[in-house]
Amino acid sequence: MPSPARRLLPLAAVLVLLAGARAQQTWTFDETTTGQDIHWTSSTTVNPAAPAYDTSYHLDLVEVKIHYLFLTLGPFDITDQIPPEVQTGGGSFDGPAPLTLFGGQVAYPMPPDPPSVAADIAIGLNASGAGSFDASNVVLGNITLDVAPFGTITAQIVSVHIQGSLSIEATQWQDLGGALAGSLGLPVLTGDGPLTALSPLSLGVANAQPNAGLTLIAGFFDAELPFKGGTLVPSPDIIVLGLNTGPTGSLTLGTTWPAGVPAGFHVYVQGWISDAAGPKGFAATNGVSGTAP
Repeated sequence: MPSPARRLLPLAAVLVLLAGARAQQTWTFDETTTGQDIHWTSSTTVNPAAPAYDTSYHLDLVEVKIHYLFLTLGPFDITDQIPPEVQTGGGSFDGPAPLTLFGGQVAYPMPPDPPSVAADIAIGLNASGAGSFDASNVVLGNITLDVAPFGTITAQIVSVHIQGSLSIEATQWQDLGGALAGSLGLPVLTGDGPLTALSPLSLGVANAQPNAGLTLIAGFFDAELPFKGGTLVPSPDIIVLGLNTGPTGSLTLGTTWPAGVPAGFHVYVQGWISDAAGPKGFAATNGVSGTAP
């Protein structure tokens, strides 16, 4: 039997069901080791119980000091020797905390050469919602550098200085996947807003077929039903017809979050787009789930 909640509603009724409570923190760390472990923790936190997190980190500076002929020389910048996949990273992660953005051994130069610098690195969010940067099992070996006025020398590293940044945004919604490719690839659905009474929120569709019909489907369950050659992520409890992606293949809509929404309320939303390149004449965005805090 169809759900009694299944009906066609005005656009605003669907938008008030979708929001992402976001609380972004960007931290910087500036740490030096002479061989001891590093354990840095941010002074502020994000919500450790959030359903999801958008994250990024970057190692901005890695430099060393060396010991040569009874002298301490440097610092010398070796940032460009750090592998790019280690230097920058992040992405979307399901919550709750803790989570690890990067974890593994970092060594310069790469094995089988003896390491000049090596450590087990972990970058992430701890169980309390604080950002963390840890370096353990630190190895400081020899490095060959061109140092004026000595020329090319091989010397013992005595310290490593690391500067970087970590950005984590706790969100009340999760990307559930389930997109169906169309003319431009996979359309994307995003939502934003603090999910507090009468606060602004927005819904955006991008990378869709231009000037195409768009239908938003919202539900109270994660249905994952076969549909039009793809996956209908939400249960089809609320359907909004008559939208259009416009000449850029995108659409941004806004409204306000209503008062009185209970904590823990869940909603699931997805967009379906008319697109002849889809398997049955349709493409679909990813599904997203929103959870009231």
